[in-house]
Amino acid sequence: MSEWFIQHDEETEIGPLRPSELLDLVRKGIVTPETLCRKEDSPWYRAQDVGGLFKAAESQVVGSRCPFCQKRISTPPTYCKGCSKYVDEGVEVLRDPNGRSAATAKDFDLPRETLSSWTNWVARLKAQREERTSGGKRPAADDE
Repeated sequence: MSEWFIQHDEETEIGPLRPSELLDLVRKGIVTPETLCRKEDSPWYRAQDVGGLFKAAESQVVGSRCPFCQKRISTPPTYCKGCSKYVDEGVEVLRDPNGRSAATAKDFDLPRETLSSWTNWVARLKAQREERTSGGKRPAADDE
């Protein structure tokens, strides 16, 4: 799955983000058409230049499919009756604002969790980044 990054301010880059997290930020208005973003190691682009991003954000989620067998499932987390696998995040089925079927959210798999606040979310991402760069080692209490 591809990883996305957004430029929060001149000093802060947020990411890696799953496509679902990027879509959630667009829906909440945090990522605007002018927000700079990039996919993996690509150059920075304005979010409005990312094909299908804002159109996908306007779509309505109308159901979920199993990512393994593509059968319809109830809202995850659940067990798929089609393949008997545990599904913690499904592929969501979308409808555009006019009620027509839109693409499934394969490239922009929509999030299951809601972010309580932008500030807490940024803090959580920074903590995850620090944990990855330190190899999962937390400083001892004496080191702080």
